[in-house]
Amino acid sequence: MRRHLSLAVAVALALVVRLAALPRIYLADGVFPAGTDSYYHLRRAWLALRHGFSIPSRDPFCHFPDGVVDPWPPLHDLVVAALAWIAGGGEPDRELLMRTAVWLPPVLGTIAVVLLYALGRRLVGRTAALGAAWVYAACPAAAYQAQVGMADHHVAEALLALGIYTVVAREARGAAGSAVRAVVLGALLAAAILTWLGSVLFAGLAFVFLLWRAVRHAGSAEGRRTAVFAAAAFALAAGLVAPFALRAEFGRAGAFRSYHLSLLQPVLLLGLAGLVLPAHLLAAWIRRARRPRLRALLALGAAAAPALAIVVLTPLGAGLWEGAAFARRATPVLLLPLESRPLLFPRSGFSLEFAWLLFNTTGLAAAVGLWLLARRRPFRLEPTALLLLLLSTHAVLALFQVRFTHLLAADVALLAGLAVARFLAWGGRAGGGLLVGVALLVPGTVLGLRHFGPVPPPPAVRSALAALARTSPPVSETAPEYGVVAVWDLGHWITWLGCRPSLDSPFLHLTPLVGTARFFLADSEEEADRVAAAYRIRFAVSVPIPVSPRGEEDGDLRYAYLYPRQFIQVLGRRESDYLQVTPAGLGITPAFARTLQFRLQYLDGVSPPAGRHPALPALDAEMFAAPTLRGWRLHAAADDPTFPGEGGRVKVFERVRGARLVGRLVPRAQIRVRATVRTPLGESYVFGYADRTTTDERGRFELRVPYWVRAADCEVGIDTAYEVQAAMVNWNARVKVDERAVREGREIDVR
Repeated sequence: MRRHLSLAVAVALALVVRLAALPRIYLADGVFPAGTDSYYHLRRAWLALRHGFSIPSRDPFCHFPDGVVDPWPPLHDLVVAALAWIAGGGEPDRELLMRTAVWLPPVLGTIAVVLLYALGRRLVGRTAALGAAWVYAACPAAAYQAQVGMADHHVAEALLALGIYTVVAREARGAAGSAVRAVVLGALLAAAILTWLGSVLFAGLAFVFLLWRAVRHAGSAEGRRTAVFAAAAFALAAGLVAPFALRAEFGRAGAFRSYHLSLLQPVLLLGLAGLVLPAHLLAAWIRRARRPRLRALLALGAAAAPALAIVVLTPLGAGLWEGAAFARRATPVLLLPLESRPLLFPRSGFSLEFAWLLFNTTGLAAAVGLWLLARRRPFRLEPTALLLLLLSTHAVLALFQVRFTHLLAADVALLAGLAVARFLAWGGRAGGGLLVGVALLVPGTVLGLRHFGPVPPPPAVRSALAALARTSPPVSETAPEYGVVAVWDLGHWITWLGCRPSLDSPFLHLTPLVGTARFFLADSEEEADRVAAAYRIRFAVSVPIPVSPRGEEDGDLRYAYLYPRQFIQVLGRRESDYLQVTPAGLGITPAFARTLQFRLQYLDGVSPPAGRHPALPALDAEMFAAPTLRGWRLHAAADDPTFPGEGGRVKVFERVRGARLVGRLVPRAQIRVRATVRTPLGESYVFGYADRTTTDERGRFELRVPYWVRAADCEVGIDTAYEVQAAMVNWNARVKVDERAVREGREIDVR
């Protein structure tokens, strides 16, 4: 009873830790999940609700205009959609879907504490398992992906991994394989793969352990039961995954793809199911021989040829090779999402300090627990072997990608649980419990709450994309008429918050970025227009560009500088042509100041101001030698209150044909056009539009202007009219321009 009460308190602690950031998710303008991928999960769940719980394989809103075959399996999003459907009485709206998505992670993360206890009972004992549950509840590495608002699939993948390991651990304790447990394991394996395709890793770990156990007990009833148990579980998993795979686009095409749901996953599971029992029988045959080593060599040789043929010649092998190539691909660091950077890679923004924040004193306790595990008597081989298999695999994964630390957290907590059990033995229930609380639980809770809160999209991004959704023309869901170009990370936010197609999205292995890079690095409006026409771009979202260091004392090129460096790398250009590293940090060159990305963000598409830019006083006038943009008008703008002015302003530009102001004056006269542009931000954001031209030999001139007289305060536009002047002949005129003239490129006579 006391043990159950203690576990209940650990569960309550886990829930409190995972709900502590609720005020950061429930904001004045709505409920907003954290990160970027969460928003594409929301879109997929919404598509499921609108298509009878069937998510279309191809999404035209991503990688516009071609669309993309969605690489994510469907189960997580179907669960979110089903829960919202139930909560909404069969008619959920977008807000209810968002609330469902933000509450699901802490619930699943809390359930994971109970599963960890169940796993620990089988691997390290009841007292240590209880200690592990307490540690896991507070450890930041376990909690940060399970916080409220972290509406990605990672918490579900960790929960399913624990479920798989818990069932497998029953075999490690010598329990007789049962049909019920085989069904549970098969269902968990299928659910894991249908949640995250990388869950093949969990299936692989389960297979390796069960195969080893079946071979170790070759010739005995226990080994035979393990082999049959494993074969039944993997075969069932293959059968459960197959219907989803056959409905997916690549499954229908008969393809074997590693990072799409395809025939690869069910065939691989079925292949694993067919290997365990023959391996058990083969091991028994080898053991009965007078010369077992010779039989083993013969068996390995006989198995090598068909195995090699499968890997080299079959579609299954092609799919496996594809996955291996992707895993070792030397993707540029700046194309990796933040969560996927190596844990201890010093130039990636993470270091030993980051690992300390994730594991802190729990990691030290785990080291003590590993020492205690090695000295434990009686030594239990199979539970220890399973724990070390999980620990070593998860540790290697975490070192290469920090996002896997939430898997490593379970192993670290189990080892720390052994140390907790020893502390309780030394200090008793009161003294040992106080030591555990002060040394393990409090540091983890404090560091986790201080450093790993969920981060929704910035307020300026939310406001600008809401304005885009509200004021831009609607598009077809199946064949959208135009797309939105923005930096990489904004893609999923655009598809959900802006409800519009995006050229690029944070699909690491699918995002080409070429069109986006060509657009933002264009050094002339003509080049940008050619890109916009080719990709059917109508709107462009511009975000602040870090052009000076923000206090990085070590000179590291931080994640904040992702956008310009990303585009430069994608186009294969020299970084030194655009960016320069100085003792103070990262700076820009005049070439970068002439790119469309810089001009849209800091010049508003207008002529450069005289002298230094008020938002960038450290940059001289040479940086702003760029002509006025005549075909891009500011459509919306929003400020981040934490970064007032240009430092946090997000802008949405619309591509227009532009009204043509034409007239006749004396030859070679300098003509200037001016107007004051006002935005919905009111007097806090007003700027002057200006352009110039020279009359030809017959005295004719033409000026293209992108703004019209605004009809309401919620619009962006000019107040009354453009002022057209020719100072050398003391001539001026006022010209009113309406929206239709700008959109259709009409000619307006200036007299």
